[in-house]
Amino acid sequence: MFEDAKGAISEAQKLVGMLEAEVAKDPTGSLSMRGNNWAERKGVDELLGDVWAELGNLSVAKGSPYLARSDFEMALTHFPDHPAATIGLSDILLDIYSEKILPPPAIPLLSVPENVSSVSLPPPGLPKTAASQRGLPSEPLGLGSSASGLGSIKTNAQQSATTASSVQSPDRSESGEKLPAPYKATSVPKIDRLAARDRAYGLLSSLTKLGSSWNNAEAWFALARAHEESGQVDKAKEVLWWCVELEEGTGVRGWQCLGSGGYVL
Repeated sequence: MFEDAKGAISEAQKLVGMLEAEVAKDPTGSLSMRGNNWAERKGVDELLGDVWAELGNLSVAKGSPYLARSDFEMALTHFPDHPAATIGLSDILLDIYSEKILPPPAIPLLSVPENVSSVSLPPPGLPKTAASQRGLPSEPLGLGSSASGLGSIKTNAQQSATTASSVQSPDRSESGEKLPAPYKATSVPKIDRLAARDRAYGLLSSLTKLGSSWNNAEAWFALARAHEESGQVDKAKEVLWWCVELEEGTGVRGWQCLGSGGYVL
């Protein structure tokens, strides 16, 4: 099913590419990527946004939220007010804030092929050399024995550790709040989570104020979730009731048939 969906999206992408080439080859300049002329419902930019938004939805269905996030971002670069891309991206950002999505691994997983030959492995019967047991020298060669060198190194290390602990004892609370190493991170940092939540709220708030998406119940529902994640429970209830009113008042045909994507009073 995923392959069929990917093939359909690729076919649509080819068609949009042909339209984009026709606009680029127009010598008169009458054609526009925005498509604001008479009887043109969508321009090439919005069609490209549709393609990338569908790729993002496909990535979400496959369980790849970070790949879907990049697809939705690409859709918004072509058409900044794309409803589906804005809603999809906002859902991912809110999932990042609520820690439903874990951070991607900093180190890629090691994939060992199944047909690994055992010839490359060393035979178990061979004796280990003395050089492999001893580590690399930590001091220049010829400046004393390794035992004395190791003893002096340990003494210096202990003294430096004691000095560092005595100096940095007041700052233990600050050092405990430092971010862990990327390969040890099990959650997204709080500042990134707050930034994701605030960005989702900004995207959805701007989308629901547009004339083309003021009655988009999915956008309002996502905005209610953003209010809830921000602790604004009363505001979330108000937005959810507005979603109910929109769904109850939805007609057989949309409001857009009465105008060109603007407000209808």
